[in-house]
Amino acid sequence: MSASLLKVRGLCKSFGGLRAVDSLDLDIAVGERVALMGPNGAGKSTTFNMLNGQLKPDAGHIQLNQHVINGQSTEQMWALGVGRTFQIALTFQSFTVLQNVQIALLSHRKKYFNFLSSSIQRVVDQSMYLLGLVGLSDQAHRPCSELAYGDVKRLELALAISNRPRLLIMDEPTAGMAPSERQAMMQLTTRLVKEQKIGLLFTEHSMDVVFQYADRIVVIDQGRCIANDTPNAVKNNSLVQSIYLGAPAALTSP
Repeated sequence: MSASLLKVRGLCKSFGGLRAVDSLDLDIAVGERVALMGPNGAGKSTTFNMLNGQLKPDAGHIQLNQHVINGQSTEQMWALGVGRTFQIALTFQSFTVLQNVQIALLSHRKKYFNFLSSSIQRVVDQSMYLLGLVGLSDQAHRPCSELAYGDVKRLELALAISNRPRLLIMDEPTAGMAPSERQAMMQLTTRLVKEQKIGLLFTEHSMDVVFQYADRIVVIDQGRCIANDTPNAVKNNSLVQSIYLGAPAALTSP
């Protein structure tokens, strides 16, 4: 059995009178891919933002590698080994692919970046290594503005793993992609998760991606967990089916 990586217990967050996340428990093992699924407004983004340090929980605790990390800032979470990608890729469009990775590496080391400085030159090899992992070595010197959309998403993945995270959080990793691009992106992510011994937590509107690439699915509704099981068991869960318009087909369509 893989070692435990993330343990969340009793996580709560309210906004005024609205309980966005209500006593959520969540576990992820090293090398495990867990999908967080739920209708719009279920609490997925709020959960991600607490795990990433953008929001502080009202109650409960988050434990990473057996250390409680509640209330840490985004920067502190990054340093502790939490990486994240977003639905809309965040890159510096006027800079090259290589420069984007160099900036991420220096930011992690809390160093000021200047493209003429010796510090940024020293991270060239590591930057190229990361680009090699995501298949972008041959595009290192192209401006991000010239990249195809799928390549921008792969660059964002390289940025997210530049801090050598133990936990990778991905928000809609295949949003806007064609079916073949979705497959390629998730195959790449799966390989990195296994090779780098990372725990993966992701959300995804494409149910074909969720059921093909998640080892386990956690379904939440109105901030509460209603299912936590294998993809096949979740697909046949009557309560989950009722949340998704009462149609099993809705859980399998792209």
